[in-house]
Amino acid sequence: MGFATITSSAVIIPSTATPLESVPGSAQAMAAASASKANRRWKSKNGERVRDACGYRLRAAGICARRNSAGEWELLLVSAQRGPHGWVIPGGGIELGEQIHEAVLREVEEEAGVRCEILETLGEFKCDDRLHRTTLFLLNAVEALDEWEDGRSGRQRRWAELRHAFELVKPTQRIMLELSAQRM
Repeated sequence: MGFATITSSAVIIPSTATPLESVPGSAQAMAAASASKANRRWKSKNGERVRDACGYRLRAAGICARRNSAGEWELLLVSAQRGPHGWVIPGGGIELGEQIHEAVLREVEEEAGVRCEILETLGEFKCDDRLHRTTLFLLNAVEALDEWEDGRSGRQRRWAELRHAFELVKPTQRIMLELSAQRM
């Protein structure tokens, strides 16, 4: 897959995420090597966000899909925590020592209360303005929980038909939906 411009500061590129611990000499690699599973967080010991060698925050996001009773594709969205747009694709930062595929499953369950399985890696979304590098996965919904971590603090989830989801998410996430629509 080649480069495709999304905005002046964001591009989608093939998935090339490097596991954090394999970046030689990085503070994250050293911290990851010594961190226990119980102490792994999205920030390193010195409070810095987990970043790659170029300074981009490493993130994972999941396009979680299911078919409704009419056979239409529906996508999982969660209420935004901030900003003018009400709904976003679930995702977030990778924790120290965590593999990217583990991060996407954890983030979707934390934010939306849905357990999923990974179908495929769709690619990588790079946003220069925010210094984020997000690996995007296509997921299959396996189980929706009645209670979940972010749900206890008021975060909501909703299933939206693919065509309606484009209207609900913020503009920078629409390219992610376009990528998933090509694969469904």
